[in-house]
Amino acid sequence: MPVQPPGEFYVDAYGQTRSSATGDLKLVAYSRPNSARYVGTDALVIAEIQKSLNYAVPGLSYGLVGEDERGYDKPTGLIVTSPNMDWIPDLRKDSGEVLARTNGFFFMAKSCRHPQWYFMATHYLPFVLQPPPDDKISRHEHGLAWYTLTQRDFVFEEGSATNDLGRIRSELADSFVALRKELADKIKALVNEARYPTTQYDELLYCKTGMHYASVTLTFAPQTYKNTLLNVTSFQRYYLEALACYNYLTVWKKRELDLDPDKPYPVDKSVMSAITQIPMSPFIFVIWVFQSGWSGPRISSHWT
Repeated sequence: MPVQPPGEFYVDAYGQTRSSATGDLKLVAYSRPNSARYVGTDALVIAEIQKSLNYAVPGLSYGLVGEDERGYDKPTGLIVTSPNMDWIPDLRKDSGEVLARTNGFFFMAKSCRHPQWYFMATHYLPFVLQPPPDDKISRHEHGLAWYTLTQRDFVFEEGSATNDLGRIRSELADSFVALRKELADKIKALVNEARYPTTQYDELLYCKTGMHYASVTLTFAPQTYKNTLLNVTSFQRYYLEALACYNYLTVWKKRELDLDPDKPYPVDKSVMSAITQIPMSPFIFVIWVFQSGWSGPRISSHWT
C-alpha cells in the first residue's frame, strides 16, 4: 500500500501537484487582467481521463502503472492521437504565445503546418496533408500550398499614388489560379453527385469559396507586401483545408463506414494527425486509437 503523502498536497511522478486525500489534480486559477496582448494560454483547459473505458480497445496498454519510488500511485490518464502520429512532442515546452512569423505563418499554431487539438467543428483538419520536405516542395502535386513567398515574388504597382503597393508576379498568380481551378472542378463534381446530405458539404464549400476570393485578390488587387503575404498564406490554408474536406468525403468517410475488422486499412502517414483527450473519438472516427505510452519525450497526462 502506498504511504499517505505528508501534508495537504504532493507532487506526482510527472511533476504535477495533487491532493493527498483524493489524488485529484490541483488546478491553478489563471488570470490576465488588462493584458496588452493575448497568448495561447489565455484559453485554458485541463482534463484528465482516469476512468475505465466502456468498450474494449485491442492492444490497449496503460503504460506506466503501479507506484513510483516513493510509494505514490502513478497517474494512468489516457491520451488519444490518430494512429499515424507515432510520437508525441513534449507540449509543455512549447511557448504559450501565438507567434506571428515574417513568412506569414504562426509557428506551432499554424493549423496546416503542425498537428492541432482536435475539435468536432473542424473534424477535417486531421486529414490535411503533411508538408513535404523543403527540397521536394517544388515537385509536389500540391507544392504551391507550401510555397514560401519572398520579396522577389512581389512586383510594385506602376503609377501607384504610394510606393508600397503591388501584386505577386503574374506567373505565380496564374499558378495559384490553376491550382485552385483544378480542385474546384473536383469539388463541383463531388457535390453534383449528391452522395451525402447537403449539410455535409458546408465546410468543403466554405473553404472552396475562401480560396477563390483569396486567389482573385492575389491576381487583381494591389496591396502592401505584408497584406499580400497574408493573402498567400490564407489561400494556402483554404486550399489545404478544402483538399482535406474533399479527401475526407471521398476517401476517409468510406473507411469510417467500413467496419470490417478483418480488412484493416494501412496507416496513412501522409496526413497531418491531431491530438485530443476525447474518449468517445473511436465511436466518431474509426481511424482513432487510444495509446498512453510512447518512446519519445515524456509528457504528462494532464492537458493544458
